Amino acid sequence: MSDLSPGDVALLEAQLPVGILMPDDQTMRLVHVKPGVIEAHVGPAAESVTTTDGLVFWFSEAATTDLKVNRVATLNLLAVSDFSPRMVPLLRGPVLATSQLAGHPDGLTLAQMKALHRESGPPVWWVNWVLHVRVERDRQHRT
Repeated sequence: MSDLSPGDVALLEAQLPVGILMPDDQTMRLVHVKPGVIEAHVGPAAESVTTTDGLVFWFSEAATTDLKVNRVATLNLLAVSDFSPRMVPLLRGPVLATSQLAGHPDGLTLAQMKALHRESGPPVWWVNWVLHVRVERDRQHRT
């Protein structure tokens, strides 16, 4: 988390509940988790997948037909879940990672943020290769 923007630092200093937004432009940034955050960043028809660490990845299922794969979000989901590189869902469009309280998004805990920094599992080169093959097959299938 050494590459925090001034906006990210301000959110953390204000001690507001935060989630991690992964737009489809290969970046990540913090956002304030408050009512309407899913609709504002993902859209009104949001779906979610929850990991064993309690991280919830919110994404728009309706957007999956038109948008390219969000590699950053897919790799983050792979890093914190029990999915294999061959089985991880290919997330598309903007994705928001939060925790969840009573079925609603909640701010991430420190442990959940640290889980996103874990580096375990198969070698990175192999994961990237498998995802590249899957994304290319998916792209060819859709055209």
